[in-house]
Amino acid sequence: MIRGQQLHVHWVNFIHEQFRERTSATDIRRRHLVLDLTSASTPVPIGSVRRISPRMAEAYAGKSDKTIQRDLNELERMDLIERLPKGVQVRRERLRAFLPGRRPA
Repeated sequence: MIRGQQLHVHWVNFIHEQFRERTSATDIRRRHLVLDLTSASTPVPIGSVRRISPRMAEAYAGKSDKTIQRDLNELERMDLIERLPKGVQVRRERLRAFLPGRRPA
């Protein structure tokens, strides 16, 4: 449990670092999107991205599906998410990079 919490903190810090110099409203929305996708245990269908959290519903209110596609394309370009047949999810392999190595037995 502690390891999972540490991993989550490292991932959140990593995401904030990726967006450190990206401060536009669009970049903030994208940062929130990848952070909200982190809490999803299964791939999120693209049609449900708009409703993944209350803040994303608010961020995408009045925006077209094209905006969501652009945001997903950029997050994929940044290697933070991956598209799967069932939807999108964070690049979980990137999370594993934060795990400390195990000692040989």
